[in-house]
This record gives sequence, structure tokens and C-alpha cells, in this order.
Amino acid sequence: LVPIVKVPTWATLPKRSKGEREVQQELTKEIERNLDKLRHVLPLTRVDVIKDFYELDPAVEVQTLAIIDNNAYVAHGSRPLLYKVNLDNKQVLTLDASSVDVRAIQHLAPEEKDPILYIVFDATGLASVNLTKQSVKQSDITFGEPGTTIDGIGVYNKRLYLVDRTHSQIWRHDKKDGGFGKGTAWLKTPLDLSGTRAFAIDGALWIAKQNELIRLLQGKQSNWKLDAFDPPALSIRSVIAKNGSNTLWLLDEAGKRVLAIEKDTGKLIAQYPLPADDIRDFSVDEKTGKILLLTKTKLLALEHEKE
Repeated sequence: LVPIVKVPTWATLPKRSKGEREVQQELTKEIERNLDKLRHVLPLTRVDVIKDFYELDPAVEVQTLAIIDNNAYVAHGSRPLLYKVNLDNKQVLTLDASSVDVRAIQHLAPEEKDPILYIVFDATGLASVNLTKQSVKQSDITFGEPGTTIDGIGVYNKRLYLVDRTHSQIWRHDKKDGGFGKGTAWLKTPLDLSGTRAFAIDGALWIAKQNELIRLLQGKQSNWKLDAFDPPALSIRSVIAKNGSNTLWLLDEAGKRVLAIEKDTGKLIAQYPLPADDIRDFSVDEKTGKILLLTKTKLLALEHEKE
């Protein structure tokens, strides 16, 4: 754990000559740079605007993001619209999902191999987008319990996993023609899911609450813990856990940063500062190190210093 140090600024030190003040300023900057190294903070070096959705709709408040084959799929926050943004040429295609009575899209989940994107709408509805045909259809699904709400969604090993805060349960659904069969309870021991804010799956299931990340294995909570870091305030909005990678990625809206965490140990790898307050979702390209950040109205591409 890195100790929290209050760094003095030249303004708090005794008033001296201009030259002495300049030396004090440079010393303060050097202290801050060294503290950033201890905290594993990698400074932001470049920000590119991929798309400003305000240009498409001044009332837009985009909510969630999925990356598939170099395209970003972004859900409009209050209308049944899905934006497809080509990350190379920045061209946008708008897909209208109102044909299946979608009012607002809350979650997106790509199929593992097939060109299918599942969308959760109105807390209880599920539809699939055929990305080849650019068509939307309602997905047939039988919930495990009446009144199930879809508060998180993931696809793994040809099965659909749904987080249901209402019943504090994770439901597993097998595929069938036209949709999914009846959900079976995946949790084997009780777990309070009422504060769940984000969900990811990579073989293990990860439940993110505001300041807590829980690792679940074979239906039970493991003893995995997130290590301490500085600054300690944390408000997790989104989590990424990629199969085959040993890095977890957390979007922290309180600290305006992305945290890279070792899956095995829970230790901090790096902190990536963010240039916006109104953050919604994110994606990470682990090969290039680029971060895609979704704000209230924009999709940004970020670059940071390398370790």
C-alpha cells in the first residue's frame, strides 16, 4: 500500500524570490511525478474524438458499449437506437430496435463467435441483433423465477448468464432454437446482489459493487480480494474480464480512472487517468494499450504513457 502523502505546493511555502518560487514549483512537480510512479499512474498523452453523438441527437445520453470486429456498438440512453461506429473511418450506422418494442437499451452482450449482439431492454426484455443482416428480433427466453430482472448479462461457453438483483441470483440459460431455455440457478450459496453495478465472465464470474469486486467460482464466492491502492476511493461502473488474459479492467467513476488489476492476486498493475467526468462505459485493446471511453455524448480514444 502506497502511503497517502499531501504534497505541498509553492503557494503554501514561504514567499521568496521569483527564482526560489520556480525551484519550489519544480520540486513539487518532481515529487508528484515520483508519487505517480509509486502509484503506478500512467499519464494521459492523447485524446481523439471518435464520435460526438450530440451531432446525431442533441438529447442523447449514451449508456453502454460493445466492441466487435473493429466496430463500436453504442446504445442510446433513452431511445431504441443502437449506433454502429466504424473505428477506422468513424462512419456511423443507426439501427432502430423499435420493431421489437424496445424503449431503452440497458445492456449489451456479444456472442462469443457468431455475429450476434444481445440487447437487454426495459430491465426484463431480451433481443438479438444479427450483425450481418443488421436486423433485430425478440429472443425467446424462459426465466427461472417470475419477476426476474436482467441487471447484468454475459455469454460464455454457449450459455447465457443473467444477474438478477431482485432474487439475488445468477441464472444460467442453455441455448435452444430461437432463444434460450429456462434459467437454472447458478449460485450455490446465498449472495447479496442488490448492489451489483457491473458483471463480467471469463470462466469465473465477476460481480462489481460500488467499492467491491467479487470473484465467483462454481457457484460460490472465492476468497479473492482486491488489493489496496492510492487514492483508495472507488466507485466501479464497469468491469472487463477477457478469457485468456490475466488482467482485469475496472472503470472507476469516482477516481476518473481505469484500473488494471492482476486476476490471480488482485494487485494493482496500473492506473490510467481519464479526461472526462460523465463517464459511462469503456473498452480496452490490450495489444495496443488504447482505451475507448464512452461519455454521456462522446466516444473517445485514449493513449497513455507506457510502463
